[in-house]
Amino acid sequence: MKSSSFNTLHRILNSILNYNSDEYVSQIVSVEKLPEKDFGRRYQIISDDEIICIRENLSDPELVDAIDVDWFTGFRIGTLLRLGKSCFQIKKREIMIPASINKGKVYGYNIPIFHELDPILARRFKSSDLANEVFEFYANTHRNIAKFSDEMKKEYLNQAKNCFFPGVVLFGAEGYIKYAEEKFRSACDAAKISDRRIHDIRRTFAVRLLNSGLDYLVIKKLLGHRSIITTERYIGKQLVEIKELFKPIGNEFSKDELYKLQYEC
Repeated sequence: MKSSSFNTLHRILNSILNYNSDEYVSQIVSVEKLPEKDFGRRYQIISDDEIICIRENLSDPELVDAIDVDWFTGFRIGTLLRLGKSCFQIKKREIMIPASINKGKVYGYNIPIFHELDPILARRFKSSDLANEVFEFYANTHRNIAKFSDEMKKEYLNQAKNCFFPGVVLFGAEGYIKYAEEKFRSACDAAKISDRRIHDIRRTFAVRLLNSGLDYLVIKKLLGHRSIITTERYIGKQLVEIKELFKPIGNEFSKDELYKLQYEC
């Protein structure tokens, strides 16, 4: 069997077999054995100072909120922008990601709502006219949206009322993702920050979780990975070696909450 076929089979078996914790841990590659080549263009991370500069150079307040939420969830940008308000279980302090918006995957997953997200969630959920506010902003910046008829606007408002980021209705999912990626690159250029992409926020989230003392199994759960191998490769040896440069996530979490994350995921 070719090595590529063997690796594919191994990943599939690893994702479907019912390993217990000890068996999972035995699958984890030690930091010393993580491949050097794992650190490349795909594995850039963003510092705290860099994300502040990027935010300051974003002209779109909707994307500023999206970046802030992504900083504390590590979602794929496509998943993030498709979130419905019903995904946020405020009383349970969980965000539920259904399979339907998880990048075409056949599974969903849940992550906790970190306390740092509370001000953003409160502001967006308390706004009684969020969809209309978003429409007015984009109508002032995009001619095609400014030309919407009353009937088109009414249809938009009807579809967008349950969206956490209503712009996804105006642009379409793929269009909004492309728009967000372009705006992020432009903000990086304006801040004179090179070689950073919006997906790098997700990898940075993983490193910050690692720096918070959580192990690979918990990080796998919080990233929505099916295989621990994906999580190992996602972080990479070099990111482990420099993880101390990045602030931990969930600084306001109590010891009990961290215990729950570590042992009940």
